[in-house]
Amino acid sequence: MAKRLDNACKKYVKQRDYQSCQCCGIHRDATPQGFLDWSHKISRNNFVLRWSEYNSIATCRKCHMDWAQGISGPTNNAIDRIWGECTCDMLEKVAKKYQTSKGTYLDLVDFRMQLETHYKEKLKLLDEGISVDEIKTAVWIDFGLE
Repeated sequence: MAKRLDNACKKYVKQRDYQSCQCCGIHRDATPQGFLDWSHKISRNNFVLRWSEYNSIATCRKCHMDWAQGISGPTNNAIDRIWGECTCDMLEKVAKKYQTSKGTYLDLVDFRMQLETHYKEKLKLLDEGISVDEIKTAVWIDFGLE
């Protein structure tokens, strides 16, 4: 189930980000590898935030490696630009509060299946020409992680 949800979220995030690195702006086709990475502010090991689109951006391999080496400014700036100031701070607070998915909705297979469907539906909307901004303002699934 985790791999299926990874694939759905990854495809949506890359499409949402116009197949371009959100740190340097390079398009997927112009990268040496010909693809983008699905990058996270908070590690994918934190299952509460692993599939949060607030925690996910598309990056080229170079920018992803810079992040891995501790150069966090461009990634933080991109996330705050997409979702609003202080989003990175909020993600860090959530990660500290929920260090495991045990006892949360994300621990339930049914919820993960609903989340997979959610991202597939959002991807379908993008494919139908609905703008990213319109999709961002759509109703969100309530994770109960205030």
